[in-house]
Amino acid sequence: MKKKRRSISEITHLITQYSKCGLTLSSFCRQHSLCYMTFKNWQKKYTAIPASFSEIKIPFISNSESNQITLRLPGKLEVLFPLSIAPEYLVQIISKFHDLSGDRC
Repeated sequence: MKKKRRSISEITHLITQYSKCGLTLSSFCRQHSLCYMTFKNWQKKYTAIPASFSEIKIPFISNSESNQITLRLPGKLEVLFPLSIAPEYLVQIISKFHDLSGDRC
């Protein structure tokens, strides 16, 4: 039987599911018919590298009238930044918010 190849989005979804479920890794892998070491490798590969700007899903609004960028975060939190903010700095900030948003069960 041919092994199923999973897309990066499927893999990251599984990693997110695992981080929120409260199961042991062995139990989670059994439940989802995954090889334990494959999943460990996915975790290492897809969580050790900081997410790039394009992979981070934080809604934002650019309001040119007020010269601000508004990031809308979970819990109705909004963070305002000036439009003049350096893109590299904004990417670092968004990456930190993304890292902190990994809720646990």
